[in-house]
Amino acid sequence: MPLILAAALGAAAVQTPAPAPALLAPVLDRPYRLVFEDERVDPSGTRHFRVERTVVFHREPGGLLAVVTLVAVWTDAAGEFGRRFTTATSALKDRPVRFHLSPDGRVSSIDDEPAVWAAVVAGVAAIASTSGRVSEIGRRPELPLAMLPPEAARSTLASILTPMLAGSDAAVAPGSRTVTLPRSTLAPSGSDVPATEVVTRQADGTLRFTVRAGGNDPALERRIDRVRVIDPAHGLVLLAENSQLIAIPGGTHRILSRMRVDLPVR
Repeated sequence: MPLILAAALGAAAVQTPAPAPALLAPVLDRPYRLVFEDERVDPSGTRHFRVERTVVFHREPGGLLAVVTLVAVWTDAAGEFGRRFTTATSALKDRPVRFHLSPDGRVSSIDDEPAVWAAVVAGVAAIASTSGRVSEIGRRPELPLAMLPPEAARSTLASILTPMLAGSDAAVAPGSRTVTLPRSTLAPSGSDVPATEVVTRQADGTLRFTVRAGGNDPALERRIDRVRVIDPAHGLVLLAENSQLIAIPGGTHRILSRMRVDLPVR
């Protein structure tokens, strides 16, 4: 799932590994910049999407407070397609969302959660098709957002923040390990796809995670490359790139999704 859809639109819950204890140690009281970008190329042309947020962490009794504010939404997609993206994604623009994090980095509560969720639902509903299914950038959730149970709604809101939290991966030793890519990524009609992730420590102390995999469907060609750069000192993901290529007789489709975290100036 492209990161800009998961964390920028809030169109579906994201399965993110739970952070491990004592691995989240962000710079406090200074804004990080959290940027999501998509580039989508298909036979009709190339479209770009960008969402930018600020994230400020504060210490509070029992853990951390993360204040996340959507500050910019941009696309060069023309017409109705671009309008729908902007409308849905801008639901929380300039509205700080306050996430309370437990000491191990889990989202324990969200201030004004019902009102925040209602704003997201209203934004996505504004672009819903007559069938009631959301069609922004090709994504169609199984259930309308308004029908999600409270736990799924909170997980979806938390996905605004969780992509930048490294969790237990901040403590991974360099080497290789087997990971599983969901079938929706490489084999929509088949099973999950095993792949090998290689972890290397870079000169600046960050960890670089790389995955390359391909689908085994004879009817089409699929490739995926993933790169993540993690700052183990602060427990944060600084960069996450996900490149997917799908080649079918009718043409080639490519999606490049990127999340970037800019560190605050000390």
